[in-house]
Amino acid sequence: LEGPTWRTPAAFEEPELLLAATQDLGLEGVVAKRLDSPYQPGQRSASWVKHKHLRTERLTVIGHARSQRRGARLLVASGSPGELRYRGVVELGLDRDELWETLAILEQADCPLPWRRPPRAVTWVTPELDVEVHCHGRHGALRDAVIRALCPPR
Repeated sequence: LEGPTWRTPAAFEEPELLLAATQDLGLEGVVAKRLDSPYQPGQRSASWVKHKHLRTERLTVIGHARSQRRGARLLVASGSPGELRYRGVVELGLDRDELWETLAILEQADCPLPWRRPPRAVTWVTPELDVEVHCHGRHGALRDAVIRALCPPR
């Protein structure tokens, strides 16, 4: 239950304090198991619960890519229009007609960021469309990002 970089307590009497502390530290979340359930090596169990800390960010769409293997993805950036910084990819899953219609209007030939080697197979768009994204972890590259909504124009 203990090692050089971890310690597993028997239980937490006030889980809200644990969740607040892990969020303040910028950790992904907490994994917990019911006290009265046995540990079953190598088996999945409903006794284990993962609580992820999600945050919401408003990001600007700079491109999109669709493939059979990975589905639809948006490439997003943050910052002011003249100083955008690439943040990562948002997986869409299902198609959203309104989004694709808007992206078709904003298509442009060149990448809107000063990359030496921009990704291939991307359709670039004028950076005018913002999306609200739920993700976890610290600010920086996105992790497990999910699009929540299209944002109204600024």
